[in-house]
Amino acid sequence: GTGLRLDRCELKGRRFDVRYADRCDAVDEGEVNIGIAVVLNDLALAVEASDPARADTLMAEAAALHTRLLGEENPTTLTILNNRAGLLRDQDRYREAEPLYRRVLQVRRESLSEDAVQIAYSLHGLGWVLAETERPGEAEPHLREMLRILESEGDDLGSVRYRVGRNTLGRTLSLLGRQEEATRLLEESWPWVLEAAPDSPLMRTFGTRLSAHYASMGRHEEAAQVRAVAGGS
Repeated sequence: GTGLRLDRCELKGRRFDVRYADRCDAVDEGEVNIGIAVVLNDLALAVEASDPARADTLMAEAAALHTRLLGEENPTTLTILNNRAGLLRDQDRYREAEPLYRRVLQVRRESLSEDAVQIAYSLHGLGWVLAETERPGEAEPHLREMLRILESEGDDLGSVRYRVGRNTLGRTLSLLGRQEEATRLLEESWPWVLEAAPDSPLMRTFGTRLSAHYASMGRHEEAAQVRAVAGGS
C-alpha cells in the first residue's frame, strides 16, 4: 500500500505533517529516491572544491528531487536549497543564489518549527550575496540579525559560524566605508583562520577580504602581504 493514513504518512519511522499527505503516494513509491536526494546533497558538498560544475549538477538534482517528493516546506528540503544557494554563491553566481536565499529565508521565518539557527544561516548567505552585489546597506541588517540570533544561542568567538558571520559583516562595513569597525572585525579573523583553517577556501576568503580592505585605505604593503599568504593575485 501507499502508507497513507487519515492524518499523515510514514517513511522509515519518520513522520511527515499532514500538509504533505497529498504527496504520500510519491513518498512511499520514491522512498529510495529520498535517500538518493540526501546522498546527492552530501556528495555535492564533498566535491565542491575539486569539481564545482559537478557539485552544481548534483546539488540541483538533489534540490529538485527532494522538493518534488516532500515539498518546499520540508526542513530537509530547505537545508538542501540553502546549500544549493551557498554553492552558487561560492562560485560567484550571486544573482542565481539570491532568490534561493530569499525564498528559503521566507519559508523558514513562516515556519513555527524552524530552528532559529537555520534562519541565521539563510540571513548570512543573503547578506553575503547582497554585499557582493553592491548592496552593502541592505546586507548589514541581515548580518546583524544573524549575529544576534547566534549570540542568543550562546555563540561567541569560539564558534566557527560566529567568526564567519563577523568577518562577513566586516567585509560589508568596509564596502560602506565604515573603516574602524570593519578593520577590527576583519583583523580579528585573520590570525584565527590561519591557525584553524590554513590553506582552506575559508582562509582565502578571509584573506581576500582583508587585503581588499587594506587596499581601500591605501595600506598597499599590508594588502600585498595578506594577499601573498592567502594565495591571491
